Amino acid sequence: MGRFKTPSPALVIAGVALFSSLGGGAVATVALNQVVSSSIKDGEVKSLDIANGAVTSAKIANGRIQLVDISTTARTGLVANFYNKTQSDDRYMRGTITVTAKSAPIAKGAFGYATATCPTGMQAIGGGANPSGVLNMVVAGSFAVISGKSPGELSVGRHPAATGWRAFAKNVNQSGTAIVTAVAVCAPLG
Repeated sequence: MGRFKTPSPALVIAGVALFSSLGGGAVATVALNQVVSSSIKDGEVKSLDIANGAVTSAKIANGRIQLVDISTTARTGLVANFYNKTQSDDRYMRGTITVTAKSAPIAKGAFGYATATCPTGMQAIGGGANPSGVLNMVVAGSFAVISGKSPGELSVGRHPAATGWRAFAKNVNQSGTAIVTAVAVCAPLG
C-alpha cells in the first residue's frame, strides 16, 4: 500500500477556512440588546427598562391596571378630559327650571293626580310628588310623562324625551279634601 503524502500548508489553510465557514452558520446567535422571556426574573423589569410607548393597551390584559398603578401626573391627564363640577353644572344644568302643578281637590277615599308639563323645547329630567299632608295622603305613583302617557302605557323600547311629570295620590283623610302637587325638573332639549 502507498503512503499518504503530507499536505502542503496551503491545503491545510484552505481546509481550516472551509470547515470554519461551514460550521459558523450553525451557531445560534442573539442580537445585542435583545432579551428573551426566559432570561428575565420575576419583578426585575423596571420602568426605566421599558421604552416610552412600548407598552400599549393591546398588550395589557383587561382589569390588570389599577388606579394605584397610574402616576398622579397620568391621572391628572386622564381627568383633564372630563368636566369639573362647575363645567358640568354649566353644561347640563344651565337653563334648568322647575314646574309645579296642583291636582283638583281629591275627596276622602278617592285618588287624584296632577301633571306638571315642561314648556316647549324642554324635557323632564326628573320630578316627584308632594302630597298636601303626609298623614292625609298616600302617594300611589310618581313618573315621567312621555307623549302624554305613563311609562306603563308604552311599549318596551326607546321613546322621545319626557315632557312632564305626573303624581298620583289617594286621600286617606277622615274628613275633607286634599291635593297633590306634581313637580317636574325641566332642561333644554339637546
